[in-house]
Amino acid sequence: MDENRKDALVTLCMLKLRFQNKLQVSLKNIQDKIKGLINEEIDEQSIVASVQRLRDRGHVRDNGENLLLGSGIVHHYIEVLQYDDGVNIDETLDILENRIRHHTEHRRYDL
Repeated sequence: MDENRKDALVTLCMLKLRFQNKLQVSLKNIQDKIKGLINEEIDEQSIVASVQRLRDRGHVRDNGENLLLGSGIVHHYIEVLQYDDGVNIDETLDILENRIRHHTEHRRYDL
């Protein structure tokens, strides 16, 4: 799995944790959510690297307890949910990859 796909997967997990389950968004919770979404396991170091990439691009911040997504990504959450049927995760990840790329190139939103 390439880095952009991992970043999209981590973002999807953060969105699901934040808006569906209202759990604390932490590395451990992200890793557990990934296990529930795909058949392959992603190690904690890969998740940390992905969060760091997202942080460097301005999409993720943390407040000491929770990881927070930038509003530019959260803004498209409804669109993401329309495609996330739990079966075809590739479509959902494609949308998120495009959104992450778009918001990285066109910085209009902030937390």
